[in-house]
Amino acid sequence: MDFNHIYDVSPWIRNASYRNQSPVELPSPRIIKTHDFHKQFRKKTKGKFIYVYRDGMDVAVSLYHQNKNYNKSDLTLDTFLKTFLKSRLWFKHTKGWFKNKNKLPVLYVKYEDLLKNKRAEIDRIIEFIKLDVNGDGIDRAVKYSSFDFMKKNEKKFGNQPQESKKIYDQFIRKGETGEGEKCFNQEQKVKFLKYYDEMVKPLHDKVFCIGDPLKT
Repeated sequence: MDFNHIYDVSPWIRNASYRNQSPVELPSPRIIKTHDFHKQFRKKTKGKFIYVYRDGMDVAVSLYHQNKNYNKSDLTLDTFLKTFLKSRLWFKHTKGWFKNKNKLPVLYVKYEDLLKNKRAEIDRIIEFIKLDVNGDGIDRAVKYSSFDFMKKNEKKFGNQPQESKKIYDQFIRKGETGEGEKCFNQEQKVKFLKYYDEMVKPLHDKVFCIGDPLKT
């Protein structure tokens, strides 16, 4: 944990470009963060991909709070969800990675599984990337990725609003599941499920139930 910010050891290159910054240069093997669409990676892109999937309604609520904190303090949930559902960006993004048209080597990890049994998911990741690590290293990974630790040290993990612009919470907010189910109204749920059933569900069931055990 002897880094100033997570981007020092796991750069987010697109974010750095928006800020006119050069991403830190790291030796191979390296870890790179991305939110990019699958179509933005060529078939011959080197490396392995770990795609972390989270329930779309929970994603929407989390993204709403981030936008309210960082960009628009008077933003309402209804207004945000209207845009979220109309754009269908989450559905398109998820569909692209689940379909994996370019046949990239992808390990699919559920956010909910990380909360329920993080050590087992870490074991899957270790196997996927063929990492040589002992039990102490795994113990540290479990400890340093815990909600309590990350909340206590959140300035290392996310771009923080200036103190004068802080609204009501920070980058590390709750780290829970099921909030979307509580926050969406019935009309919003119906629309979400319509898009989900059309664009994501068939691929989700295939990715997490069929094929390589590392992908289930």
